[in-house]
Formats: sequence, C-alpha cells, structure tokens
Amino acid sequence: MNRAPAAVATFGRLVELDAKTGHGILRFCDNIVAVVDDRYAGRRLTDLLPYAGRNLPIVPTVAEAYQIGARELVIGAAPPGGEATSHMVSVIADAAKRDMWIVSGLHTRLTEHPELTGSAHRIVELRHRQVPELVATGAAAKLETTVLLTVGSDCAAGKMTTALELWRGLRTRGAAASFVATGQTAMYIAGDGAAVDAVKSDFAAGVTESMVLEAARGGARYILVEGQGSILHPAYSGVSLALLHGAAPNLLVFCHDLERSRMAYFDRRIADVADEIDLLERLSSHQRRAVVVGVVAMAGGMTPDQAARRRADLAARLGRPVVMPAPSGYEELVDLIAEF
Repeated sequence: MNRAPAAVATFGRLVELDAKTGHGILRFCDNIVAVVDDRYAGRRLTDLLPYAGRNLPIVPTVAEAYQIGARELVIGAAPPGGEATSHMVSVIADAAKRDMWIVSGLHTRLTEHPELTGSAHRIVELRHRQVPELVATGAAAKLETTVLLTVGSDCAAGKMTTALELWRGLRTRGAAASFVATGQTAMYIAGDGAAVDAVKSDFAAGVTESMVLEAARGGARYILVEGQGSILHPAYSGVSLALLHGAAPNLLVFCHDLERSRMAYFDRRIADVADEIDLLERLSSHQRRAVVVGVVAMAGGMTPDQAARRRADLAARLGRPVVMPAPSGYEELVDLIAEF
C-alpha cells in the first residue's frame, strides 16, 4: 500500500517496553524515515534497536523530521493506560501545525483535545475506529479453514511479531494466508483490523469472529490472528478470552519471555508455562479444540548458549518445539502449521 513518509514519536521512551508500538512499526513498515525522541537524538536506530533492522536517524523535534521528509507522525509510545501526557500533546500539536497526518493508537481521543480540535480532520485514531457491535455466534468454530491465534504468558511477549512472521512465511510458500490485526500497532502495519481492547466487552468476541469470517470468505486457507495479553492476566484476561472464543482457533502458538518472572506493568508472578498451555487447550475445547503447536521464547538478555539451554529444557518439559524468535524458529513453526 502507498503511504506517506512518516516519523515515529517515542517521547523519550524509545528503548522502553511501552514503546512497543513504535518498535513493531519500525520493524515492519518501510515508510518510516525518522524517529522523534529528544532523549536519544543524534544517534542511529541500529545502535539502540538493532532487531528493527533500520538505520534511521533519531531527531529531537517534529520540525527536523519534517525537514527530512516526514509528512505523517505516528504515536509510537504511551504510558500504561494509553493516556496522552501534556508533553505528548505538545509534540502532536507541533505536527498538526505543519499539516502533517497524525496516527494514534492512544486511548485518549486526540480529536477532542482543545489544542487539537482544529486538526481533527487529519488525525487517525486507530483505537476509536468505528466497528459494528456484533455478538459472537460461534460461527468461526465451524470453519474448515485453519485459524491460528498467538497466545502468551504476558503482554509484549511477541504475539504480534510471531503472527506477522508466520503470515509472511506461509505466503512465501504460496499459501493463501490472511492476517487479522487486533491491536493498534498491527492495524497500522496491516492497514486494517480492529483494536479489540477498545471494543465494548459484549462485542469483543463478535468483532473478532467477524474479521475471521471475512478472511475465510476472502479465500484464506490459513488465518493468523494476533493475540493480546494473557488468559491469566488480572487486568487484561478479558481481551484474551474474547479473542479465543471469537476466533475459535484450531491452532495456537504460545509466546513467552524466558527472562521475565513477573508481569510487565503488574506486580504478579507469571504462571507456569505448562499450566497455562493446558488451560488454553481446555478452554478452547468448548468450541473447537485448539492445540499449541509450539512456543516462541524470547531471551533478549541471555547469552546464546544460556538461551539455547533454557529453550531445550522447556521443550523437553512441554513435549513440543520451543523456538527462538528468528527466521529459523519461525520456519520450523511454518513447517508444522503447513501440515494442518
């Protein structure tokens, strides 16, 4: 798709977990020309986020991004809860004064902010996209299409990236595969979808189901659904369960951070992976039984040898593949998925 050259604003949070929206967009979107972050200005993106694979400049202001050629500002970081701070609004207002498009996945409605109402026609709010209010019917459970949902032990554990990489891997093999975006980052990357965490709870499963059914009607043989949160998260489990019930998958890929023992943004112990996988498979069986075909295990701060040992130990305990979040790992999972 043709997109305007864009800059990603991370508000001093570029290397933090709450800039994961920016991280995903920087990794998967080729229309990004700069990062706006006054804390890390003057450095190159490859120095701070090498896995993004982009040697982009980091500039301190929207004005400098505009000079480079950016005509769109994407909000790439947010505090927990997704509310815009005064600093964020000032940066966004600067972009608005330059008639740039502004793309936001925040919970805050920027179009209603007094400093931005005059530019409302150039603000795209991904979390506030109008979606039909649909109650799930269970129709996705009757599909013969393979539906895969990524699940995990916590937020920001690789569910979106894994779904996108598996989608790419299947299409590379010539398979008819479709991707269903369920969060604001993937919506920007894919150009479609719905932010399920912003849908009324009664309709979250129904909206998910409708997107899966639409993909099936479009001829998809494989449908990759982006997961959210964790089924055991004290705050976000409702979204995770709505996705499980609405998508009615027959395959699951579990995403886990080997280094993380407590939940991000929430001081609660992460459950045992085997117990959570067992729970997910039992919960799914009431619609269409889903099996976890493998685990994608992050291990960013470990040495390669340490990570390999931890993955091998977990694979032996689970009796299923545990792969690294790298091309070889995704290819191994695509091999398994293609058998269904």
